[in-house]
Amino acid sequence: GGHIEKRTHTGYRDASSPVIDTGALNVIRAVAVRRGMRMHQQDAVSAYLCTKERSPRVVKVSRAFTNRLIEAGLKVENDSLLLAVQKCLYGYDDCGRQFYELVRSILLRLGFTPCPDEPCLYKITTFANSRRETVIVCHHVDDFMFVENSTSYFNYIREELNKYFQFDG
Repeated sequence: GGHIEKRTHTGYRDASSPVIDTGALNVIRAVAVRRGMRMHQQDAVSAYLCTKERSPRVVKVSRAFTNRLIEAGLKVENDSLLLAVQKCLYGYDDCGRQFYELVRSILLRLGFTPCPDEPCLYKITTFANSRRETVIVCHHVDDFMFVENSTSYFNYIREELNKYFQFDG
């Protein structure tokens, strides 16, 4: 007989970005309400442009598009309509994964602790004036939900994140 290999399914392809589980997100919201914590939902503006293509893709553009780029200041050295895309763009297969990896690395650098069972959930805690101050981050591709019990600590965390991302609102 043949051998059947057992594989573990992680819920996403290697090229896909993991996203927060809806049930986990609802639990976080319920805990926040129960504990009187504040919630903030924000979108990272042009999120994928924060990441670089691992191997630039070549795209063919129209002459009109090239002319617009030249008018905007792009220095063109030949007549080619081929451009190398160096930043990730929505719709490319691995750009969501690259943005997820960027978010993860930044949150870890800032001192956040990842949830071992939910790849898009992080928490950071500090103590100030004998009070535990907490910020929880849940992210779903480029949408972020922050849960916090200290406006000043949340503002500090947002200032740190603003060094890497621009958020709407």
